[in-house]
Amino acid sequence: MRAERAEPEHGGAWAGSEITTWDRAALHVVPATVSRWTRSRAKRVFDVVLVLAMLPVVAPLCIVIAIAIRAGSTGPALFRQKRAGTGGTLFSIVKFRTMVHGGQPRRGSIATLDDEEITGLGRVLRYWKLDELPQLWNVLRGEMSMVGPRPRVPEQQTAPLRCRPGITGAASLAFAREEVMLAGIPRNRLARYYASRVLPRKQRLDEEYMAKATWFSDVRLLGRTVAAVWRAGETVDLANHLSAEPGGVPEAVVGEECGD
Repeated sequence: MRAERAEPEHGGAWAGSEITTWDRAALHVVPATVSRWTRSRAKRVFDVVLVLAMLPVVAPLCIVIAIAIRAGSTGPALFRQKRAGTGGTLFSIVKFRTMVHGGQPRRGSIATLDDEEITGLGRVLRYWKLDELPQLWNVLRGEMSMVGPRPRVPEQQTAPLRCRPGITGAASLAFAREEVMLAGIPRNRLARYYASRVLPRKQRLDEEYMAKATWFSDVRLLGRTVAAVWRAGETVDLANHLSAEPGGVPEAVVGEECGD
């Protein structure tokens, strides 16, 4: 399968973008501790059982989505991209294609929901997070977990992950609709704004998750993910979320998303 484009993460930078030394210095990381659950065999078993239980419902839905993508635009239904996994090991993440097939990768650009290169069906898939469903295959392969830090393109990964990346997680929920909200930021400021203001918050939430995660917190995050997907009004206010000092993370977010 040809990965013809560097299709960005929801609200994330394109694969060609880079984080500068100045941007890396802006990231505030909590002490490098990892909870016992985060890297346990029990978590792996939990992931596999959950995926297998979901397959009877998810598999037919994926077939319908794949057919709709192929019928609605030229190109493959699936998209693959290299992401940084546990310990910095690269793996190919699988998603439904949401952008126009072909064209040259753009550097230093952030994806927002009004991006002209996102297809009509792609906007729907991205808004409802349905483009993430093929990542259940990554979970079965042991490259990802159901809950964890989102895997980033290598250029955005500031430090090796100490656990499997996840389909959903604290940072994913906190910035669930950032593509919509980032559309209000001027294009010429978007890359630096994302790297200096949004990415540090995500990094801190990921570190908080890895340090505090338990089976109960994973179940809570999965439940909140389902609620957030089907209740579009449950979104983060980006202006308030980023109004604190660069090193801070709103306590309400950490408390809700990363509870023990």
